[in-house]
Amino acid sequence: MGALFGGFAREARLSRRVQLKTIADALGFSSAYISDIELGYRNPPQQEKLRIWAELIGIEPDRFILMAERDRSFFELPNSGEEAEAELALALARRWTSLSPSHRRKLMKVLDEEQPDEGEGSGVYE
Repeated sequence: MGALFGGFAREARLSRRVQLKTIADALGFSSAYISDIELGYRNPPQQEKLRIWAELIGIEPDRFILMAERDRSFFELPNSGEEAEAELALALARRWTSLSPSHRRKLMKVLDEEQPDEGEGSGVYE
């Protein structure tokens, strides 16, 4: 959980001589909580908090957020309440760990394809 991000965040903080308490106070967390993130015991916080954290340690916020998101042990998807959308998200979540590399590449290819013109079906739910 978050070990790569946490190590990077800790190294950046230490190299800029920013106290753990400074980060914790700015984000509204305890020092122990931030330490747990830096040590990889907890997932990174949400984007708004990551942006503040990045600015405190002098890291470009978008880069910091991307690193944090890639290092999460789980992801959340928004749910509009649309049945087909929910079914797709749940099917992907249930099967995620058993997908072969080939299937993951195929999914990425579908997701990377150009978006359909307005008014056309996406092909995903059809």
